[in-house]
Order: sequence, then C-alpha cells, then structure tokens
Amino acid sequence: MNLPKKFSKESRRIHRQKIRKAHEEYLQENGLEGRFGEVWVWSCIDAAYKYILPDVIGSRSRRFGSELFEKIIGMRSNPDDDLLFQTDGYDVYQGLIAEYFASEILNYRNNHYNDKIPKTYTIPEHILYTMLTKKRNDHGEIESVEGTVIFGAEDRILNVLKDHNPKQGINTSYIERQNLSKRHFNARLRRKTIAYSKEYDCLVSQLHLHRMYQNFCWSHHTLRKQYGIDTSPAMAIGATDHIWQFHEIFRVPIY
Repeated sequence: MNLPKKFSKESRRIHRQKIRKAHEEYLQENGLEGRFGEVWVWSCIDAAYKYILPDVIGSRSRRFGSELFEKIIGMRSNPDDDLLFQTDGYDVYQGLIAEYFASEILNYRNNHYNDKIPKTYTIPEHILYTMLTKKRNDHGEIESVEGTVIFGAEDRILNVLKDHNPKQGINTSYIERQNLSKRHFNARLRRKTIAYSKEYDCLVSQLHLHRMYQNFCWSHHTLRKQYGIDTSPAMAIGATDHIWQFHEIFRVPIY
C-alpha cells in the first residue's frame, strides 16, 4: 500500500503565508485592524435592566472602543441622569470616557498608538467611573481584587449600585457573567476547541443573534423577581411588551 507523502516543511510554510496574506487582505478590504488569528469583542451590559448593547468586533485599539461608546450614547434616554461605568484595568476606557463625556477638555496628548487623547479635562458630576484591578501572582492566579473610584463621589456611586444590587459594591461581575454566557451559548467563542470561529462575518452574525435572544427572548431571573412576571431585558427598558418567540427575531433587522 502506498501511503501519501507528508507535506514538507517548506510547503507548510508557504501555505501559512497564503492564509496570512488572505486574512490581511480581508481586514484591509473591510476596514478592520488586528493581527492574524486575533479578534476582540467589545461588550457592554446595563446592570440595572440586564440589556446587552450591540457588540463591537475588531482589534483592541481605541478606534473600536470609540464605536462602543457611540452606541452607549445612542442608548441613553436622559443625558443628565447618573451614568456609572465599571470596567477592568484596561487604560483605554478612562480616555474614552473623558473624550465622550468631559464637559471641558483643556489639552490633549498622544498615547503609544499615536492617538490624540484628552490630558486635562473636567468631568461632570453625573459621570461616574470605577475600575476593578486584579492582582495576580507569578502563576497568573488572582490574589486580590481592588475597586478604585476614578470619576465621581463614592457615595453617589454606591447609591447607583444600590438600585440594581444593594449587596454588591464595585464589581464587574455582570459583564463577566455575560462573557461566560456568550461562550456557553456560542461555540465560536470557546477556547481550545475545533468549533472556534474562523470567519469574521459568521462571528459577527452569531454574536448579534445571541444578543437578540438574550434581550428579547430570555426571561431573566432577577427581572422576574423585580417585576413579578416573566420579564426580558427588552421589556424592562420598554422596547417590547412581551417575551418574544425565537422566530420573531427574524422579523426585524439585527443591528
């Protein structure tokens, strides 16, 4: 029996180069950034109503963070209400909050990506921001978690936190739990499996489908206790008056 010959090291190298080149051309054609095999998902959730905002899929650069903040601004009903951000220690968030919500920006500076970001600015009292910093040991294990107030008065922040969970202080548990739910329902985001996403467009479509299901079809346990009936996040914000069946998702455009 004649067994097929294995691919030589040189042929495998040429094949990898072709794949990498095709990926880079795809990113350029679609106005995307990032390295070969890498994509970041920017996510945001309203902790009070459990409503998930549209994800932004791209690289970890400031440009894609800006797209997420534009969506946050578009979702606000009253610009004067208290707005609390809770994030991890990624330093881009602070600059984006200053850029989009500062009442006055005195001057700018360039970061290591050569982006022009605010240096000296004034933040309104109703814009609140806390950062959760995780300290890890040499093995990557979390040793301690510390919440820091960046913008706003601490008592005002605690009052906002009491509205959706009086037992919790500064935390990022809602978005982290949402990230876990995404990986649970969406095999394209699972690590170390053959199901991980290999096509950008398919990943975007699947994330939008999951978001619509979570917002309109899912009866959230916390909201059910709060309102006394089965309530989806979309019902909580007044976007619909009933929990959707799955087929109803396909009657409206997903954005």
